[in-house]
Amino acid sequence: MSISFPTSLDALTNPTPTNGQDSPSHSTQHSNANDAIEALEAKVGVDSSAVATSNDARITVLESTEASDVQGPASAVDDNLTTFDGTTGKLIQDSGTNISAVTANTAKITFDSTSSTKLGTIEENADVTDTANVTSAGALMDSELTSIADVKALDQSVVSGATPTFTGTNISAVASVVTITGLAPDTATTQATQASITSAANLVTVGTIGTGTWQGTAINATYLDGQSGTNTGDQTITDSKSITIETPTDAEDLSMFFTNKAVTITEIRAVLIGSDTPSVTWTIRQNATDRSAAGTEVVTGGTTTTSITGGSDVTSFDDETVPADSFVWLETTAQSGTVTQLAVTIIFTED
Repeated sequence: MSISFPTSLDALTNPTPTNGQDSPSHSTQHSNANDAIEALEAKVGVDSSAVATSNDARITVLESTEASDVQGPASAVDDNLTTFDGTTGKLIQDSGTNISAVTANTAKITFDSTSSTKLGTIEENADVTDTANVTSAGALMDSELTSIADVKALDQSVVSGATPTFTGTNISAVASVVTITGLAPDTATTQATQASITSAANLVTVGTIGTGTWQGTAINATYLDGQSGTNTGDQTITDSKSITIETPTDAEDLSMFFTNKAVTITEIRAVLIGSDTPSVTWTIRQNATDRSAAGTEVVTGGTTTTSITGGSDVTSFDDETVPADSFVWLETTAQSGTVTQLAVTIIFTED
């Protein structure tokens, strides 16, 4: 018969002293015994067997993994957390704490006194970076500054009393210009400081200028109107002179004013009061030192005024310049209708 091992155990027949060699067959018994021995050897395996199903190969695997296996207790409570037993890292034990206690936040962890002290000093919501926490720490939020990059770029103190140095800087919106202290007058240091201020590209929106001489463009009426005090240097001054003639004729010759300064006439306004289509032709003459001379006409041929509402507005002249020390007078050369009054105003600027 053929053997069944190792799939199943064999039931071999043992001969008795009375059996002949052919019952059971002697040769068959030897063959079965040999097959059984070979099957046992294959199952056991040779030393360092590479046959994965042999006992030798399986024992080798068990011996190699046994050293790293973690061993636990014989029993444990379901869903309890495990902890290490000892320091080998291979023995675990039942912690006695169920995972449900952790989920419900009833489990507690004990810290040593040093760690507990550190944790106790951490304020609530300390991980929140808000303005209050940042300010309390003595810092600034980006949102509190117009340009945090400029603040970070400061490399010198700008607190009150400090003496920072600025090079090539435009000074904007300064409340007042103050004296530079600590500089002796008329020294190289003072001159260098003044030169650096003079060479600055722009002085924008300067506040109060206490003293000094204005070196730029002449200040016009926009800045002078409504102001009081003393102005020095060149100023453009506008003035006017007027004359009113009751019932003017066609041959009036009346002095208006004498000027000891050279002036330039910029505008002449004339208006009538009358009826029956009133009209007066008039002219302005000037002459230096001699009132009796013929004089120079400001507008050659004069101007005819007929309006009793807006009047005449003369802004174009043949010779509007009046030298210093000159007389200025009005002459009429024609009149018609009923004219009860002629009013003429000369507007001029001092040269």
